[in-house]
Amino acid sequence: MSARWAACGAAGLPSAALAVLLLALVVASGASSPRSAGGVRIVEALEAAPAALVGVVAEPRAIDAHGFSALLRVESSLTGSSPPGAVVRIGWEELAASRASRFAEGERVLIALEPLPGASLWATRFPDPKERSQVFGVAMRGEAFLRSPASGDVDLLRHYLKLAPRDREQALGVALLVELAARSDPPLAIGAVQRLGRHTALAEQLDADAASRLVVALLRSDAGPELTSQLLDLVARQRPAALRAPLEALATGEGLAPPVVFAALAALDAEVDPDRTERLLAASAPAYREVAARNASGPDAPELLARLSRS
Repeated sequence: MSARWAACGAAGLPSAALAVLLLALVVASGASSPRSAGGVRIVEALEAAPAALVGVVAEPRAIDAHGFSALLRVESSLTGSSPPGAVVRIGWEELAASRASRFAEGERVLIALEPLPGASLWATRFPDPKERSQVFGVAMRGEAFLRSPASGDVDLLRHYLKLAPRDREQALGVALLVELAARSDPPLAIGAVQRLGRHTALAEQLDADAASRLVVALLRSDAGPELTSQLLDLVARQRPAALRAPLEALATGEGLAPPVVFAALAALDAEVDPDRTERLLAASAPAYREVAARNASGPDAPELLARLSRS
């Protein structure tokens, strides 16, 4: 880890009326366009980046039509050596002219930073090599950040990132990622599930406690389609046996479990057995019948699906 992460200061860009005008124009034109949401493969980005920081954005400004920079006043470092109170200059690009700057004055962010690419427009934007060495790019092409990270989520991430790389692949690393999937804000939860998907031995490392928490993640009321889809895809690809017990406990209960429970069991088995299919088809909510339709099996499956199409 280079000491320049800790030493970089708040050396500002020259005050240029053009830069101010560019920023004003972008903000005005982006008033009706959503800002970049960030969060792209955020856990993987934080693991790979030389510095993972939580900080507050200050003085965002346009350098040219697409290049932007800002100061980041460091609140804490998950990785890297920037101490609390340090000021780091960051750079990123907004390729869509109609979109407002992704970072705003006073915004608190979790961010993965990396050196600016050498042979690029950044060499023109910061022609002085010494100055350029003190500016850091936002990883994942500017998408490796989250706004307003919860303190509990940051603490979990810090614990995970402090593990040695080999330990992240073991049961403790898996359990921490599952906990992020179960309780962190959805963009970070999605990143945790994406990282779980890279495990080559998840089925062996997912213990009973972590499996129960993964079911909690499936049942989140705020999951949204993307998180649910990522979780079901994870189950279908990895098929961790430890998930069966908590899922079956819900599926065989007196009341009808949420549809996602049956979808997860179908992903685990690559089918829904005929008896369960009948039960799902008899449910009044369309979501249950959709699970049955997508995963019906056995010789009676065509007839069951024909019934569904007529209902």
